[in-house]
Amino acid sequence: MNVKHIGLCALVVTLLGATAVRAQEPPAAPGPYPAEPFVQGAPPVTGPVDASPSPVPQLSRWITGPPGDCCGPLGGKTIGYEIYLRNGVSIPFGNGVLARDLDVGWVIQGGARVLFFNPAKLAAWTVDLSVSNVNNHAEGEHKALLEHIIVPGTPNILGQSTSTVIPSIEVTFHRYNRTFVNAAFGREWYLWDPANSCGSMWRAGVDAGPRYGSSKLELNELPHRTHVIGGVFVSLHTDVEWPCGACIYQAGFRAEWSYTFSEILQDFNNANVHDVMLMLNLGVRF
Repeated sequence: MNVKHIGLCALVVTLLGATAVRAQEPPAAPGPYPAEPFVQGAPPVTGPVDASPSPVPQLSRWITGPPGDCCGPLGGKTIGYEIYLRNGVSIPFGNGVLARDLDVGWVIQGGARVLFFNPAKLAAWTVDLSVSNVNNHAEGEHKALLEHIIVPGTPNILGQSTSTVIPSIEVTFHRYNRTFVNAAFGREWYLWDPANSCGSMWRAGVDAGPRYGSSKLELNELPHRTHVIGGVFVSLHTDVEWPCGACIYQAGFRAEWSYTFSEILQDFNNANVHDVMLMLNLGVRF
């Protein structure tokens, strides 16, 4: 075989080898991991599942108190604080014209107290500041004589008005409203257990003090009259207390005698009013 035939055979073999190489599939590029097998009826898995239970909401430590507290919320403190709300009925009486005409009314009171305990926590001196409102309707059957009453007139189109002076007039009453700022000083006694006990407690006390404020008297014959008022009061009260966390809750009853004096009818004898006030008390001590 000559050289020409050998060269042609070598060229054919080379071309056949290159064609075979191009006909093979290229190797697959690295890709993501194969997906999880799908199971009919099962939810798709999107990531790791946390099997731990969700946290349960809990009250603040200030409300529940420290764990293992066995001395009550007061602990070893010698000063306690209270806030309270009282409401009930006002039963007016007295010799004055106004007192005889008033019906049983409503009283509401709110305030705060400071208690100074003795070492045994069985008694305390108290200081009390509060605001109260007393509202009584009147029957309109009794009359009072007022003198030199100035009644403002109706303004005209220029805004000017003339007042009328009434030498004297007999009036009857429609409603009497009184608002006071009260200050009381008293004494508390704990009858079951001391004030820093873990269980329920029962206490009783007494307090007294002055009050000062303003009054509004609605009349049937004239516009209402207003005037400053003063008074004094004495009370007896009792409460049941139970600790819960960092607070001590209270519920009780209060009986109070009150005397109000005023010149709203130009005469103390006509305007003085005695009241017996019977109130429910709700409070928190801390």
